[in-house]
Amino acid sequence: MQEGKDVTDLLNREKEILSGLKDFQRATVERIFNLFTSGRSRVLVADEVGLGKTLIARGVIAKTAVYHKQTLNDELFKVVYVCSNQSIAAQNLSKLKINENDSVEGLSDTRLSMQHLKIFKDELENKK
Repeated sequence: MQEGKDVTDLLNREKEILSGLKDFQRATVERIFNLFTSGRSRVLVADEVGLGKTLIARGVIAKTAVYHKQTLNDELFKVVYVCSNQSIAAQNLSKLKINENDSVEGLSDTRLSMQHLKIFKDELENKK
C-alpha cells in the first residue's frame, strides 16, 4: 500500500511544481520529458538569464521521478546540473530538489571545463 501512496505523493508534487511554471516553461518541460522518454539521454537548455532554466530543470526532475516510479518501477536516476560557476550551482541545488529527503551530492571543486585536468591529476596521484 505504501508504494501507491508514494506514487500519489509524487504525482501531487509534480502537479504542484508544474503549476508554478509559466506556459513556455511547462512546454519546455514537456518537450524535454518527451525527448527523454523517446530515447534521448541528454538535453541542453540554454536561454537568457532569468527565464527559469532551473525551474524547468526542476519540472523535468519531477516528471522523471514519476515516470521512473510508475513506469520503470525504479526510484533511482541521476541529474547532472551544469551552470556557469560554483556559486550559482550552490545557490540552485536546493531549488532543484523536489522533496526534502532527496540527496544532493557535493559540488565539484573544479569547473567542468577543468575537470579533465583534475581527473588526470587524481590518476597520477593514485599511481604513486
